[in-house]
Amino acid sequence: MVAVRLDERLDRALLARVQAAPARGARSRVIIRTVDGRPATALIEAVGGVAGRYFPWLGGQVAIVPDASLDRL
Repeated sequence: MVAVRLDERLDRALLARVQAAPARGARSRVIIRTVDGRPATALIEAVGGVAGRYFPWLGGQVAIVPDASLDRL
């Protein structure tokens, strides 16, 4: 497994949401791109999110996830 710094995976706005998440309980709509380009449904559901449409040409999947889980994706 390759270690990736959190600030390389999330933009400034999402980093702020991760930090504020425990108090707010908010959710975010994101696009999750995987290394192999396959759907991330199992990962999304494992963090309490709802998997949305998968775009094969992008190698990414839309999801709504708890802000507190953004750092685990």
